[in-house]
Amino acid sequence: MVDQAALGSNVFDVALAADSKFPGAVLTGDPLMATTVLHEGAAKAAATGIWEVQPGRFTWTNQALEIFVVLQGKGIVEVSGVGTAQLQPGSVVIVPARSDAVWTVTEKIRKVWHTIVE
Repeated sequence: MVDQAALGSNVFDVALAADSKFPGAVLTGDPLMATTVLHEGAAKAAATGIWEVQPGRFTWTNQALEIFVVLQGKGIVEVSGVGTAQLQPGSVVIVPARSDAVWTVTEKIRKVWHTIVE
């Protein structure tokens, strides 16, 4: 599936929908999320999309390998057993499948993500 509406669009103009499927716990703040899936592969083994989150601190469990690039915003992600990444525009982060993380978002983050089920 390819989102034809996003084809050739500016990444900041792509409309996102509220996402209430929070795979973790909110520790502080109100980190509301929004996302859109731009492409989903056969059997949902891989997907690419855009995601944003409001400031806050929360836990997250990645079921799939995720590679993402931060487009805007600032924060820190601490991935258990891997390390800590400073998040700012241009940051590239790889999060292993089946890993736990703590996100601390200080400025609304928007990222482009790609996941692969391993």
